[in-house]
Amino acid sequence: MAALIFTSGVGVNPISSGTGDIFDRPIARKITEIIRKDEQAKWIALDSLVNGQYLLSLGAKTFNSVHFLPDLNQWREMDVIGEYTDVYNRYAHVKVSCTNEPISFQLMSTDSFNIELNTNDLEKTGVQYILSPKQLIDYKNFNEIYFDPSSGLYIYSIVGGHRL
Repeated sequence: MAALIFTSGVGVNPISSGTGDIFDRPIARKITEIIRKDEQAKWIALDSLVNGQYLLSLGAKTFNSVHFLPDLNQWREMDVIGEYTDVYNRYAHVKVSCTNEPISFQLMSTDSFNIELNTNDLEKTGVQYILSPKQLIDYKNFNEIYFDPSSGLYIYSIVGGHRL
């Protein structure tokens, strides 16, 4: 029985070792280069629940990632009247999307929510850099500083917030 379990599991669960999949990528090298030059910079990962965690693994300070405790002061600054308290007052994976519309919060599941963040509200986040899976040509306050074709990720600085 043990031989059968081992044989069936060998093809399904490949063995992975090391941190090369995280650190040995062009995008990781560029992010860590920026972090070394600007250690206090805050990042935001757009349109992804995973990329915020990737930034954290590289040592970046992030606006969105897994929030074990809600940062109620931060959320209330964006949601002044408390319309979305029931959405963000929880343990959650935080996803952020940019929009030109007013800010809104949408509960995606019991442990994740999405913020549709108006680009004019970015100053409330304290963010200087953006990691995005798509080109942000519709927003004038973003300056593209790097594109990695192997990962398809873009790095932007926020115009006026660029500290390199």
